[in-house]
Amino acid sequence: MPNDDWLSMTHSLSLYDISGAPGIAANMSHVATAGEVNGYISEKLGNALQGTKIVVIAAGVPWKPNIAWVDLFNTNAPIVQDLAQAIGEDAPEAHILITSNPVNSTVSIVTEVLKKASKFNPAKLSTEEEKHIQAALPELKKNIEKGVNFLSA
Repeated sequence: MPNDDWLSMTHSLSLYDISGAPGIAANMSHVATAGEVNGYISEKLGNALQGTKIVVIAAGVPWKPNIAWVDLFNTNAPIVQDLAQAIGEDAPEAHILITSNPVNSTVSIVTEVLKKASKFNPAKLSTEEEKHIQAALPELKKNIEKGVNFLSA
């Protein structure tokens, strides 16, 4: 494997999940790199985010043909909202990549949560994500300003 691959450039990799991250981290720690790999679960999210430069949010359930987008949103929105709040507290300078569906809505949730915490940096989002944000922003902004928590019914 070439020396300029992403893993060789990583000094530290933190994995977080409600379960399983320590086991995945243990498996990844056997890869020949100069960095360390740590896995965190549940209440250790703040530890996982300390010093983080890049956060990838791939949380919640993936879209499947039999799942309505509204159901996907109702499941994933509160998870992404909680993660965004933690990022604002523990990793406010991190770049954030969001893959949790529906992406146009989850990006907007992260944006509004970080704005509310005065931690939003628009330079951390791509032009593509910005288009999604602008489309969903008015409704999400109203709800977040009202203090709506995106909890599934």
